[in-house]
Amino acid sequence: MPVSIPINLEDYARTFSPELPSGVNLRDDPTAAATWSTIRDFRDEARRTERRADDGGDDSSWRSAVPTWAKARDLSLGLLRDKTHDLAVAAVLTEALLRTDGFAGLAAGFDIARTMIQSQWDSLFPSPDPEDGPADDETVATERILPFTRLIGIDTDGLLIAAILNAPLTDGRSCDPLGLGHQRISASLQGLADGRSPEADRGRVVTPEQFKTAVLESQKDFLTDVYGDLNRAATAWIALSEAVAKASAGMAVLPTGPFTSLFAECREVLKSAAPSRIAAIESESTLPPPATDAPLPEKGNAHPTAPMGPPPLASTVITREDAIGALARVAEFFEKSDPHSLIAVQIRNIVRMASLPRDQYYRELIGDPAVLTTVGKLVGLSFEEPS
Repeated sequence: MPVSIPINLEDYARTFSPELPSGVNLRDDPTAAATWSTIRDFRDEARRTERRADDGGDDSSWRSAVPTWAKARDLSLGLLRDKTHDLAVAAVLTEALLRTDGFAGLAAGFDIARTMIQSQWDSLFPSPDPEDGPADDETVATERILPFTRLIGIDTDGLLIAAILNAPLTDGRSCDPLGLGHQRISASLQGLADGRSPEADRGRVVTPEQFKTAVLESQKDFLTDVYGDLNRAATAWIALSEAVAKASAGMAVLPTGPFTSLFAECREVLKSAAPSRIAAIESESTLPPPATDAPLPEKGNAHPTAPMGPPPLASTVITREDAIGALARVAEFFEKSDPHSLIAVQIRNIVRMASLPRDQYYRELIGDPAVLTTVGKLVGLSFEEPS
């Protein structure tokens, strides 16, 4: 589903000038700094509205925060387009797009950040403050990607987690739109008598039956869009993580697990609530492409019995690079032939992991520091932080 506002990725790939390829530094330009301050004010106001909703058990305030997020979104788009390519601004934009445009907006936010990273990593903002002294390449890379690291969360829940849990999975025909967070709460009622609780009786949460009904009542076009947008967001997130790892030569890493697991959970929730409807959506999306999509050989250049397409996979995989390239082609196949499936996302993640330095690979794979230390001894790596 397209987002509600026009977004042209070329605006975020172009350089501003030879002297300032990524535009102005927000620390140095008063006009841009004033706009950035206003954006943060809108963001903080919207977050306060959402926190009041959480504290009061009434999620309607999450929706009432959308107009404020829209103001932050529009100013962020303008600032990135006209003044600076700064990932701190892009991170707030991504937060806002998720609220205003759901998972389609989230995918768009990831794509904008990826475009800037791929086109101008070396000059991208934010950068370490010179007053803090000289910074090595790893410090610069870490500082640059920190706004998106905060969206994921490392030691605490990321800034996007609650928003993903509240993103609508139903269209709100007979009740308010419901998201993954509502389903998690409703699932916790399964063990209670009749699936009820005092909170449910007061209308503060939905029962499992109410959530399932909300999914079944949702329009087919809405469910199709949400299901596809979930996959697009997952694919865009993997692509952003890959872009960071490649541009920074592995010095900066965005762990993909926290978000990809949420996207997968959203899809499974929809499948569980409406298996036949989701199966129909998947079936429609997996039809083979029309024959005209395949390029035809030039007349007289192919033997009538010659096999079409690339050579068999087994005959082309000799080196590690061959294998990784083959996996990338398999991922591309599933992206085209089965766009609503997470198979391509999972394969892309394998390709990304294969390109990481060994220490970064293990750091992303193993979250427990004690286990990481033990594995390090077995494989001959040290994961102890320098004192």
